[in-house]
Amino acid sequence: MKFVLSTALAAIAAATPEAPLWPNVFQQTFTETVKYPLKKLATTTGTYYYDVSNPADLMYRIDRAEGINDRYCGLTHHLTS
Repeated sequence: MKFVLSTALAAIAAATPEAPLWPNVFQQTFTETVKYPLKKLATTTGTYYYDVSNPADLMYRIDRAEGINDRYCGLTHHLTS
């Protein structure tokens, strides 16, 4: 019984993948599509920056190409226009 239990636990431990590790610094471009209520799809591009080397500052930053079609300012712009 102990052998079966230890074998099962070893199989489970071997099958569990390790958590992915991000590099300390990287950047990634992206394309974002947002569906606003009562409007067509809006698309913008941007870059995600990640830097864990200086925890006193922000560890990440997201820049979008424009403020009209992103999911934050774009919605506000359409509501106030």
